[in-house]
Amino acid sequence: MVLTFITGNQGKFREAKPIISYLKQLDKDYPEIQSLDPKEVIEDKLNRAHKEMPNQEFVVEDTSLLLEAFNNQLPGPNIKWWLKALKPKGIYQRVHTLGQYEAQAQTWIGYISKTGQIEYFCGKLNGTVVMPKGTGGFGFDPIFQPTGYDITLGQMTLEEKNKISMRKHAFEQLRDYLKKQQN
Repeated sequence: MVLTFITGNQGKFREAKPIISYLKQLDKDYPEIQSLDPKEVIEDKLNRAHKEMPNQEFVVEDTSLLLEAFNNQLPGPNIKWWLKALKPKGIYQRVHTLGQYEAQAQTWIGYISKTGQIEYFCGKLNGTVVMPKGTGGFGFDPIFQPTGYDITLGQMTLEEKNKISMRKHAFEQLRDYLKKQQN
């Protein structure tokens, strides 16, 4: 079985591969619709891939950061653009100004079967936004400190992060779903 993970992000692929060993990466950058609903973003990409390469199975992942300071809705799936514009430190500064540090990281995975059926899986990780620390990981990892930890995702090794990450939880759900489908 081959399952194609559409992502240009090597970090995301490195985190997913140990969970689903037969995963292969397709570094293709589909245009991303703008929506606060990660399922809409994922569905659009999956349908594009399925139309372009029918009879294949694909996975698309979207990670959101929901900040208490912004009604637990923003930046959501638009975190990529917030990071590009503000960098992690800029996001921390805005949260600090508002005095609301709670956050939830979510990874949504969409899977499309050869027949075009889409299934979704979600992993969540609660934490707080802190001053940037660490050089590991990617994205918002340096400012996200998981609840119960005194270090950020950016300070963790890949192995430490993969034990608790929202991406791990979502990919494990997908793996379990696929196992049931094969039986």
